[in-house]
Amino acid sequence: MEPVVEDMSGLLWMPVVGFAVVFYTAWGGGANDCANSFSSAVGSGAITLKKAILIASIFEFLGVLLMGSHVSNTIRKNVIDID
Repeated sequence: MEPVVEDMSGLLWMPVVGFAVVFYTAWGGGANDCANSFSSAVGSGAITLKKAILIASIFEFLGVLLMGSHVSNTIRKNVIDID
């Protein structure tokens, strides 16, 4: 018996749209977190907006790179015990 092969090329838009929605949502959440943490420093004049953006970009990237898998594992395993 031969496997059934279906043409899925018409469904390529689904993962593309899904990626765009997830990317936009993550960007918005990250921007909100950065705004909350840097607003008082920029508002008081302790650092400039350009410096805040540079610092946030570096540490947001490092946080995702170094701790992203730990956060995913915590959400996946330790938030709700399904047993």
